[in-house]
Amino acid sequence: MVFLFPGVLFRKFYYSGQFGNQFEQGNLLERFLWSLFLSFVCLSGVSSLFFFLAYFWDLHPLDNIDFGKISSMFQSLSKNEFPQSFSNKSDFTSFLFLIFIIYFISASLGWIVHNIVRAFSLDRFSIFKFKNNWHYLSQAYKENGVSRKIGDVHATFVDVLVKNNTKDELYRGILNNVILDKEDKLENIVLSNTYKFVSIDKTENEKIEAVKRSIENNENVFTLHKDYLNRTVYKKSIDGNLLVLSKENIININFTYVKTSNKVKYWKGYFFDFLRIANLLFIVGLVILPFLQVKYSYLQSIGSKVVFSITTSFIATLFLNLFGELLKIKTPKVKTSFSDVFFIIILFSTPYLWVFDILTGLGTIAFSFLIIIIFAFYQSKYQK
Repeated sequence: MVFLFPGVLFRKFYYSGQFGNQFEQGNLLERFLWSLFLSFVCLSGVSSLFFFLAYFWDLHPLDNIDFGKISSMFQSLSKNEFPQSFSNKSDFTSFLFLIFIIYFISASLGWIVHNIVRAFSLDRFSIFKFKNNWHYLSQAYKENGVSRKIGDVHATFVDVLVKNNTKDELYRGILNNVILDKEDKLENIVLSNTYKFVSIDKTENEKIEAVKRSIENNENVFTLHKDYLNRTVYKKSIDGNLLVLSKENIININFTYVKTSNKVKYWKGYFFDFLRIANLLFIVGLVILPFLQVKYSYLQSIGSKVVFSITTSFIATLFLNLFGELLKIKTPKVKTSFSDVFFIIILFSTPYLWVFDILTGLGTIAFSFLIIIIFAFYQSKYQK
């Protein structure tokens, strides 16, 4: 069981959340073989981890445990005997730590693989596809007629027709959850922000007037949906956060996928904010640099430190704005072409020639003027 349990843990954390029912699917032999294979993968991963720790960093967290001791322990356990190594506190503690590491890494690998498959939509390949068909129906996928770009976020709106005594009723809301039984058959469908469609015949003047008064008083109960020749259809909001509809009453379900946002834009924004903060901290460090003692031979004088700090600050700010344009994020700078940015970076980098003793001060100034002349010539030719 010690060697089989890592695979069981991997599968348990891989089939988590709304895919939990799939953990018990398949016959006993199939589940056993998958658990055995995954246990081998997990144990190989743990062995590789300890090997790399010892080979590259000379770390030996379990130096007093070797193959001989482990083999002896399991031989004793298989004979229902108390292992002699357990009499040694150090060996016993190391063995428990080893078991903890194996189980922890196995569970973590299952959770990581599950999230990678979900995040990158790898379940579109049959080998990774989950058997929960309701999940694929309730999400915006290409198979459902939805063209998606990377990072697109869709909300799933559901129209559910249910039978209530002698008449049918239609509900609309945002899909919150689909509750399945052990065989992945629908039990309940859960909606949020739910409305019920109420159709009133135009001969029923009292009902129509009552609804109109409710709308005029801003009671937020009824809203007009459609006005037909002989009847009017209103949407009536349902009190409460969630509405649960049972499968016994459901006649049919209609899914509508609506794009609400794109996560890539948020990721780009967060990444640019990180770069901006890093750039600010970097510039603060450059401001402090002239007051520090530096062992680097080229930055011994105050002048070289000041020139290096100012030059690097400009270059860092230029690269930050360049990243902002590449990510299509609005920056406070005026948008320029990449050729202009290239020449500007080269121009502002020329003081490095003096700092690192490649050219003299006059040579650096002359080289800067040469860059300006080349840039002006390029601009005139480009405009023509």
